[in-house]
Amino acid sequence: MRRLITLLAFVLCAAASFAQHTLEYMLMNVVLDTNGDAYVQEFRQMHIAPYGTENYISFYNLPEGMELKNVSVQEDGEFYTYDKYWDMSRSRAEKTFHCGINYSDQGPELCWGLGKEGDHSYLVRYVITNLVRSYEESDGFNHSFYEAASPAANDAFVVIHALKRDSVQYKPEDIWNLPYFKITNLDEWVDLNIVSDENDATDGTVDAYDPTRQKGMNPWGKPVEDNDSPPQLFSLLQLRQMADSLGISLDSLATVLQENPRRFNRLLDNEKTVELQLDTLRHPAVKAWAFGYNGYLDFYPNGALRAMNDSLPMYSGESMIIMVEFEKGMFNPAMKGEVSKFETVKERAFFDSDYSLDDEEDGTDKRASFLGGDSDTPMWMNWLVNILAALFLGALIILPIWGVIHFIRRLFWGKQIDQKKWDKNMTKLLGVKVENLPYYRDPPAGGRLTFSQRILAGLRPTDGVGISHLIEAFMMRMLYKGSIQITTETTEDGKLRDVFLITKPEEINNAEAHEDHAKIMGLYHKSMQDVIDRKENGIHVKIDDENLENLLHKLLYLAAGEDHLLQPDELKAFIEANPLKIRPYAQAVNYLVNASVNQKLLPKEESKQVYGFHKFLKDFTLVNEREMTEVSLWKEYLVFASLYGLGDQVRKGMKKIAPDIMQLDKITSMLLASGASAVMVGSLISTMQKSYRYAQMYKTADEIKIERAAARAAARAARTYRSSGGGGRSSYSGGGGHSGGGGSGVR
Repeated sequence: MRRLITLLAFVLCAAASFAQHTLEYMLMNVVLDTNGDAYVQEFRQMHIAPYGTENYISFYNLPEGMELKNVSVQEDGEFYTYDKYWDMSRSRAEKTFHCGINYSDQGPELCWGLGKEGDHSYLVRYVITNLVRSYEESDGFNHSFYEAASPAANDAFVVIHALKRDSVQYKPEDIWNLPYFKITNLDEWVDLNIVSDENDATDGTVDAYDPTRQKGMNPWGKPVEDNDSPPQLFSLLQLRQMADSLGISLDSLATVLQENPRRFNRLLDNEKTVELQLDTLRHPAVKAWAFGYNGYLDFYPNGALRAMNDSLPMYSGESMIIMVEFEKGMFNPAMKGEVSKFETVKERAFFDSDYSLDDEEDGTDKRASFLGGDSDTPMWMNWLVNILAALFLGALIILPIWGVIHFIRRLFWGKQIDQKKWDKNMTKLLGVKVENLPYYRDPPAGGRLTFSQRILAGLRPTDGVGISHLIEAFMMRMLYKGSIQITTETTEDGKLRDVFLITKPEEINNAEAHEDHAKIMGLYHKSMQDVIDRKENGIHVKIDDENLENLLHKLLYLAAGEDHLLQPDELKAFIEANPLKIRPYAQAVNYLVNASVNQKLLPKEESKQVYGFHKFLKDFTLVNEREMTEVSLWKEYLVFASLYGLGDQVRKGMKKIAPDIMQLDKITSMLLASGASAVMVGSLISTMQKSYRYAQMYKTADEIKIERAAARAAARAARTYRSSGGGGRSSYSGGGGHSGGGGSGVR
């Protein structure tokens, strides 16, 4: 009965979720004409449920002179019929493939029919007249481009370009022919609007970008070929630009295109480049701020401003409000603003936001008031109010729903879900189910500890198999090799005590990458390889088994002093007295060992060995058959058991199934015993691990002071840059006095 009730609950939840409208993407391109008009196209990827009749976008709060016009909607290349009068009372079937404007008391609403239930990709176009207004000191706007209602967008992007001011007279058909308005799917939108990561870095300025030019192609997107046909059909705007750039008349250019395409190609090669269609939005010539949503506003390297959310999905009521201020000369707006100065627009928008009009270093830390000047409300208090409001909203709406669903899933199937997910990933990697993976009885990966540890971290990333286990394994191996020996010395009171004799290590200064190191690096993303390489350059060696063991050996040798005899307390004192000498090595090893490993890059054969050997050690007491060849490997079993975090378990298993093993080897006997020598070995290993962490994190007083000063300076610079319109994180509050908005969803 309990299972039946649970199943019924999930069926109902699933049915409810499938019945919801969803807006996966709201991808908006805005091109600003020189007269201040905004040409807009929205690409909306939606799933439409059985209920409701229409989509809508509200354009409320439009000041005098700002109008919505030239509305069109298309889907799969088919344009919707535009209805001059939009009747909201019509049925869903009657609204299908129809669009129009509903003039409500608050402002116009762009509406279009939902169509059939299922997935839809809508392309919505419209013009907002006189968006950019003229002010005394600058031009600009403060506008809500998208306001989430029901459904709210999972991903919302607004990309803004400006047309270049030149002698060309732009016409609406020229603007609509821009590549940004010819997209038909998500991939095309991404290609035109998203710059690759390696080009993302920007210092606040934006390089000029031609959206029609691609690598290896001419300015019109087609390879230059010496043939008898023009590259492609051109818009009138492009023809005007070509003629103006090449210094010939439009009629002459048309003649060249029609009669001698080869001559046209030579003109392209020999004459100056065609003017860009879109202007560069450059900071500080352009300043921008964002309000009303969790996300960012960036000056993007492709010559645009880009706003995007980072809360998935957006919350109902969130608005992507963008305020932009342009230097005089970039536009020739047809209308003046409602107020004389753009500074007043900024003050109204900054009210109750986390932007500041003040100098951050003057100590006031105040924000703009609604009527101008500064508010007396401290910034920390506004932050506190915003945080409390967000927590309350989450607790009231989101957390209970998520909690109930999560509780039910974890209550009944939590362990099974986690286990099945892990089993699936492991089966895909190893090529066999984990339970069917055979034992591997030899030390895996050719006995390479560092490489095995990295593979193990990729296979079991939550088990914490980290640097401490690796150090313990190397210390065990050094004991077996004789690099660390146990001897006795006479104390001041004439008594004998056990101490470690540290032999002299071999000198190495090897900056070349060994095979082991190269394989380890192959598990990382290239960016992490670069980080590790920089760290390793500080110690002049590439970290692999040989070098790591030698560095550990050298550390113990230096700590032991002239008599080469070492007590754990001596090691601790030496490291605490010389942390700066050890820190570069400790940090390099930390980056190498603790960086995450991409499971997809793990080598299949070595992964089978590492996990098969882990299974063997974990089931050590359950494996009945024993051969003498195995007993001879038990030294390495203890070494790898330390690496796997199974040292205590394996040592107990050895004593249980083969008590005589204690007689075979002095070191093994000592490690398996519980006497003073075993305690001393454990103390040395523990001291090494703790001292390593100390050296890794150690900073001098001057370094701490410099870091704190740099952090404060960077924070001040970031706040100043952001508040001055340099882009950055949006302010969730503020944005008052904006035009537009009112909601966008399904009803």
